[in-house]
Amino acid sequence: MGIPENAVTSQFVWAGGQLAPQSGAGMTEVAALLRELIELNRAVAGMTQELLQNSRQQLELSKRWEQRTVEQIQNNREELLRLGKQHPELRGRSQDVEKLMAAVIGKSMGELYDYVEHHGEDIADSDFVRSELVEKYGGMLYHLHGIHGIVKRFSSFERQMQLEQQQQAQQQQQQPKPPPTA
Repeated sequence: MGIPENAVTSQFVWAGGQLAPQSGAGMTEVAALLRELIELNRAVAGMTQELLQNSRQQLELSKRWEQRTVEQIQNNREELLRLGKQHPELRGRSQDVEKLMAAVIGKSMGELYDYVEHHGEDIADSDFVRSELVEKYGGMLYHLHGIHGIVKRFSSFERQMQLEQQQQAQQQQQQPKPPPTA
């Protein structure tokens, strides 16, 4: 398959492994192309610098975000420790309460589903039914989820503290004991 006659032809030919101007193309033209290539390289270098600067800014923002997250986790931990110290009667009860709260939410959600299935299209058509739905389930479920979230957070914290205590105990058991002195 040959090159079509109406194809754009280059002013350069491949000659012995080098790109050489065809006859008729002068050195001025080669110099102009080289200047254009240099300008393009400068533009690419500028874009690369801009990308590098943007990457550095993103890295700095990520570091700040990470630091804020670490601080928030530490503040939550301190708050939960303080709560546990101020109210020792709460310790060890959170996991059971969390399960009970989840059961209450599940029961309430089941009742909500029953209500919606019973009233079906009336919910879309009737302001009264919609108002009743919101009044009956909206606030209650919202508050139950909030309460469950608080209990779950304390329960998770207690589990984490128990794991840390177990790990510390295991590490202490694994440390070699000094030989008795006679």
